[in-house]
Amino acid sequence: MTFSQFGGARLGTFNATWPLAKLVASPEELKLWVLGIKLAFPKASITRLSKHSGFISTGLRIEHSNPRAPQFIVFWTFDFPTLAKELALLGYQTSWRHSNHEVQALYRLGGSVSTPISGEATYTLACLALDGTTITKSASVNIIPTFQEN
Repeated sequence: MTFSQFGGARLGTFNATWPLAKLVASPEELKLWVLGIKLAFPKASITRLSKHSGFISTGLRIEHSNPRAPQFIVFWTFDFPTLAKELALLGYQTSWRHSNHEVQALYRLGGSVSTPISGEATYTLACLALDGTTITKSASVNIIPTFQEN
């Protein structure tokens, strides 16, 4: 499973506008193409993915340990929420600042499609706090059968 999106990119001090960059994400790595330059970031080399706000644009900052790539990299996007969601579905964690608080956006799927809900179901949301603790909330849902007259 992969996800790709066209946008712009900033590599160090060089900036390319939309649609001169393409980000392709897989569970194993992120690949960024900018004007014929291909940069690969294996998942283990990515130290942080975060929302980066420019003067009039929003992007994904890629902090990494790849010695062959510029240290400052931003992929500019018109649709950051979709990008963050798709990255999370591939197992990446994305953070951004909101009202002076660091927010961790982590969409996780259990890895399987659920069966039809025919009775009580419990849904659980687990969030990782900045101090490393996990905050968990659960809610139970009861399905009421639909009555049909013959």
